[in-house]
Amino acid sequence: MIRAVPILLLAFIALLPSRVHAQGTNPLNCKNFSGHWNDPWTRTPVGEAKPDEKQAFKNHLSGEVRIDCDDAQIFADEIDWRDDEQTVSITGHVLFVQPGVRIMADHAIVNRITKLGTFFDASGYTQIAAKAGEESLFGGLEPDMYFWGEQLIKTGDRTYKLVKGGFTSCVQATPRWDMGGSTGSVTLDKHVTLTNAVLHVKDVPLFYVPAMYYPINKENRATGFLMPKYGSSTVGGFTLSNAFFWAIDRSEDATFYHTWFKKSGQSFGSAYRYVSSPGSNGEAKFNIIAEKDQTAPDGTITTAGSRSYNVSGNVNQELPNRFRLLGYVDYFNNATTQQLYQQDIMDISQRTRTVSATVSGVVDRFQINATFQQNDVYSNNSIETASRRGYAPRAQVAYAQKRIGKSRVYFGAAGELAYLERQDVLKDPTTNHSLWRIDGAPQVRLPFSTLPFLTATTTASWRFTEWMESVDPLTGAQVSSNLTRQLFTSTTQVTGPVFSRVFNSDNHYAEKIKHLIEPSLTFQYTSPFENLTKVVQNDGTDSIVGGTTQVSYGVTNRLLAKRKIGAAPAQALPILQVDIGQTYYTNALAAPFDPNSVQVGFAPPTPFSPIQITVAAMPTPTITGRFVTDIDAQFKVPRSYSASGTVSERLVQVTGGWVKRRVIPGLLGYNDPLFAQHFLNLSGTVKRSDGRFGGGYSFNYDVQHGTWLQRRLVAYYNSQCCGVQFDYQTADITHLGLANTPSNRHIGISFTLAGLGSFANPLGSPTR
Repeated sequence: MIRAVPILLLAFIALLPSRVHAQGTNPLNCKNFSGHWNDPWTRTPVGEAKPDEKQAFKNHLSGEVRIDCDDAQIFADEIDWRDDEQTVSITGHVLFVQPGVRIMADHAIVNRITKLGTFFDASGYTQIAAKAGEESLFGGLEPDMYFWGEQLIKTGDRTYKLVKGGFTSCVQATPRWDMGGSTGSVTLDKHVTLTNAVLHVKDVPLFYVPAMYYPINKENRATGFLMPKYGSSTVGGFTLSNAFFWAIDRSEDATFYHTWFKKSGQSFGSAYRYVSSPGSNGEAKFNIIAEKDQTAPDGTITTAGSRSYNVSGNVNQELPNRFRLLGYVDYFNNATTQQLYQQDIMDISQRTRTVSATVSGVVDRFQINATFQQNDVYSNNSIETASRRGYAPRAQVAYAQKRIGKSRVYFGAAGELAYLERQDVLKDPTTNHSLWRIDGAPQVRLPFSTLPFLTATTTASWRFTEWMESVDPLTGAQVSSNLTRQLFTSTTQVTGPVFSRVFNSDNHYAEKIKHLIEPSLTFQYTSPFENLTKVVQNDGTDSIVGGTTQVSYGVTNRLLAKRKIGAAPAQALPILQVDIGQTYYTNALAAPFDPNSVQVGFAPPTPFSPIQITVAAMPTPTITGRFVTDIDAQFKVPRSYSASGTVSERLVQVTGGWVKRRVIPGLLGYNDPLFAQHFLNLSGTVKRSDGRFGGGYSFNYDVQHGTWLQRRLVAYYNSQCCGVQFDYQTADITHLGLANTPSNRHIGISFTLAGLGSFANPLGSPTR
């Protein structure tokens, strides 16, 4: 009975699938090998071995064969190889699995030594999803990449060659899109290349490209070409835009653009972005438009070709020792092309080009700023008429207010050294009024009432200003003669007494409503200065009128509601605020130079400023509104109105605005209908929460002339791994007096395919 145990054990093993580890059964010469199959392994001698040679055998494995070779697995119906040859034949339902890739084939030929080979009638998957749970444009995970070919040749550990194949990242039973070509390559975790490629959408050929590069890395920021955009416009004709994205590293990337206009020429652009640390980032954009000659039917050149460019960007960079660099640029050399090719109404109507940079920081109690700023303003489309304002440079130092001993008096100071740029006509040196200026002012502040319902503060300062040049009172010319000014200013501000009352509410809107009334009163005295006419006027510091007292008075009404928002405890939220204010000047000449006055630069000075009324409402966190008007003190009628409002819900966002500047007979500056203004604007977007479809509409309407300045409609639809976006826009700004350019109509269409990114055109194509 004891001898029966090993016999039964051998019988049991014989019934199991074969499992071998001998060197002779290692068909792929693997370092770590194991395998199993259902049918017996057969070894058939090949001829007769010579006396000094080892007998060669033909090996055959069958019956659901599985080979585990290092980090790969092979599944097949049959595997055949000879001991004296390097190739292995794998046939029948071939499946090759390696980390990141699965390949199915009818049969395959593999080199036993190099482990390279060819899969015939093959298809496969490679994973390109970035992170588990990360949502894509289509409301789900970015799909894997599926590829196929008559032959799939393994040329390296992670590289394959495609012959008469293609790929798609729309992994479905019937892919919504695919890209097929003659030859190509697959480099796992890096890219797919394809020559003679044709894009099919729902089996319909869409376009052909001679060669393409498709990134499949796992970081969702891959270098490669982006999906093209198609369009048509009145000015440019048919438009085709392409872009190349360069993922420089984890904190930097760049995009290069090219747009071809059938009628007018082409444009080249680039964009660079970086994020070096939290709070330190920047971007820069450059675009050049090369316009070709426009000819009449008889061949006569009607408009000569030209080249124009625009540069924009910003930087917010942290520097050592708690300093920071802020930079901004929006610069162009041709206002006409800016208006013709841009698609955003703010860029279309842009008449100012700006370059500025500021370095600021704090050292102990000193705030230090160094600024360069240059603003060029066009009166029309010609650079010949541009004017310039700015600082080149401007250095400022401020000493933060600090209490003097144990008293209630606070002391502070500020000063600056600046080179003020002002040139009325940029191309005419005789209109250059730039000069150096020194300005400084120590200041003391005394809060003599800090009651909860009443605050009162008095501030006094002595201001010293010196200009290195001045105006000759006889000739009006700017001369190299220093001018000094000393001003003493005293300001007293009183707020209150504050009156309040609380109302209990029985509705569902709020538990309680509180009403606050806050009157305010400000007295300001400025000592006399007799040489104002000798000052070269550049900014507000130069235009201070001495020998005057101004009294500002007003009242603020506030409504606060104690409400519960979501699950948070009830809290007091502002829902309505109404401000009414006016200023009286003992010297009416000071009124136009008051930066807080709305009559700056318009009507002749009067002792009373217009009555300013501002209403701000926020009945809910998602709804806001604002209304502003100013009532003329002499004619007792409103000079202008402006209103704006927003609704920002989860699926819908709407913003609207209204501006009107009235015609008032007899009031200089307002009595000319040419200066009247009346505009309406609206923009709104709506989208599904999953991002499947949505769109937006916006317009700017000139009520005064009955003209649409801009209308724009954007709509997009995404279905599984395909998407389409449509953009329609009209623009006409001739009635603004900014240009003589014709109205422009633009139509754009772009496709979004999963794994193939789209881009925002640098000329203003909409983004979601």
